[in-house]
Amino acid sequence: MTPLHHHAIQANLSELLPTQGAFGYVEVSQKRAEWQRLSHKLPYRSLAGLARKAGAFAKDVTPFSEFLWADYFRSRIKKQQLQQSMDDAVASALALARHPEASYLPGFVQA
Repeated sequence: MTPLHHHAIQANLSELLPTQGAFGYVEVSQKRAEWQRLSHKLPYRSLAGLARKAGAFAKDVTPFSEFLWADYFRSRIKKQQLQQSMDDAVASALALARHPEASYLPGFVQA
């Protein structure tokens, strides 16, 4: 039996669509930069992400669950508070996330 490394593996990659290939470093860097630009346009989504990292709610399998949390925070935390101090807004989000009103949200962690 001949070891595998002696056989040439050939593949025709010319028909792959750009989305079917692997992302390289440049593409990942561009996506990350794009996300950072978007995060300034989506302050409540950013707040939800920071609040989750701080333990406000658990990561959940529900797709885009952070947007549900962003909507919840949007109705309870003033945009002015976000603009003045994101740290204070995250502290408020931590308290709000433990409130029974948030129990319907994915990843809710009971106090």
